[in-house]
Amino acid sequence: MKRMMSLVCILAMLATILVLPVAAADTDWIDPANKTPVTDYAYSFVAVGDTQNVCQKEPEKMAKIYDWIVANVESKKIKYVFGMGDVTNGSSIKEWTVAKEEHAKLDGLVPYSVLRGNHDVSFDMNKFFVTDTYKAQFEGFYEEGKVDNSWRTITIGEVDYLMLTIDYAPKKAILDWAGEIIAAHPHHRVIISTHCYLYRDGNTVNKDSQYAPDPSGKLTEKMSNGDQIWDYLVRKHENIFMVLSGHIACDDVLMTEAKGDHGNTVYQFLIDPQDLDNSIGATGMVAILYFSEDGKKVTVEQYSTVREQFYRNESQFSFEIPEYAPHSFTNYVSDGNTTCQTPGTETAKCDGCEKTDTRECAAVAEHNYVNDVCSVCGDARQVETTAPAETPSTPEDPTEEPKDEKGSPILFIVIPVALIAIAVPVVLLVVKKGKKK
Repeated sequence: MKRMMSLVCILAMLATILVLPVAAADTDWIDPANKTPVTDYAYSFVAVGDTQNVCQKEPEKMAKIYDWIVANVESKKIKYVFGMGDVTNGSSIKEWTVAKEEHAKLDGLVPYSVLRGNHDVSFDMNKFFVTDTYKAQFEGFYEEGKVDNSWRTITIGEVDYLMLTIDYAPKKAILDWAGEIIAAHPHHRVIISTHCYLYRDGNTVNKDSQYAPDPSGKLTEKMSNGDQIWDYLVRKHENIFMVLSGHIACDDVLMTEAKGDHGNTVYQFLIDPQDLDNSIGATGMVAILYFSEDGKKVTVEQYSTVREQFYRNESQFSFEIPEYAPHSFTNYVSDGNTTCQTPGTETAKCDGCEKTDTRECAAVAEHNYVNDVCSVCGDARQVETTAPAETPSTPEDPTEEPKDEKGSPILFIVIPVALIAIAVPVVLLVVKKGKKK
């Protein structure tokens, strides 16, 4: 009997241990000095997992997350910040006040989205975030006066993105709306953020899960689970390549791949450090997704803004995205700057959207001159003119006496002789008269 009681006690202790949150071991934390930094990237996105325990229990630590984002916007080239839902734990005014104050630090600095989770009451969230500043970030909403479901486009380098925020447990009409937005942007790479989608085992949340918002498993006007979001929306559109979600606690950044109906790969993420925040205190965790310039290579890091350390090697990884070239340019038209011998440019509009592409083009042709005017481009022929030949100068006669610039040499001989001829008789006459006296 004693042995039986001892066994029961041991089993009870084990059961207690199994249900308690497991604190992270020191070996799980990686100092930045011991980790190779990510340097080969062109830009990054940041995902903030469920902050419910931080916001409610340690609100002063909430600032660590958003202060870190502000401090690293330029150095880490952050272009967008995603929320994973469950911003608050009890949807209290105090919690929403903290959340609003921290998110406001990003206003005008980097675009961001606030996502509603099952711990967040829609009325409360909209009371704090239906502002001109927040709404100005987006191009559309499912419902006027509410920010639960939103979308916007953003172009980074050569890649056009569509960021789509979908409410927790969306009803069928919301998924229809999301499908219409995606269909209207067939040449954008789509990233969906929603609260309940992926489970810890890598599968979408199904009707049998205790975390499913719709235990009946039927897609109704009321709510839908992860399986239904996949079946009804995600799998149908080939330009959806990433889904980000929270809701189910997972210490690591979990990623799985799924194939859509068009053969496209969808990268599905679960990002939710709420258990860590509950068991060891606020970690202020962020997931950073670094993208290469062409958007094909992605490197992931999970970092604690409170401890200033990375968490677990399993949450630091890279993967390759297949090339996706959605635009089709076939009808190029000259920009009018091309001549017969000078290359120029030509531009075409995508066959399915308003995006344009400009490329260089070769010269039209060789000039075809008719009456010294090109019949192709109208260029006038440059006619060469022959200059008149110069008359050769007569070489000087070496025997000819040099001429003085002041007169002819004959004058210098004749005039003196004539003067002498006149002067001699006059002198003789004067002398003769002198003798007679």
